[in-house]
Amino acid sequence: MQTVAIQTQQSLQNLPGEQGLILDETGWEKAGTKSVGVARQYIGNIGKVCNAQVGVFAALVKGQQVGLVNARPFLPQEWS
Repeated sequence: MQTVAIQTQQSLQNLPGEQGLILDETGWEKAGTKSVGVARQYIGNIGKVCNAQVGVFAALVKGQQVGLVNARPFLPQEWS
């Protein structure tokens, strides 16, 4: 993933605008318990605790251009 981050940064460096790193998490409500990381947890975009998966994402941004450089599932304690 480090190679992707370096290539993304190089492709954004000549563009105009502010440059930064965006870290974000988002969740998906899930009906079952067989998918990796599914547990009862708070999901912000739903606004409640439910059976769900959560992903954490990192992106480099410059001006209006964004490049995803990393994504990982969040594993609740019962999965680790």
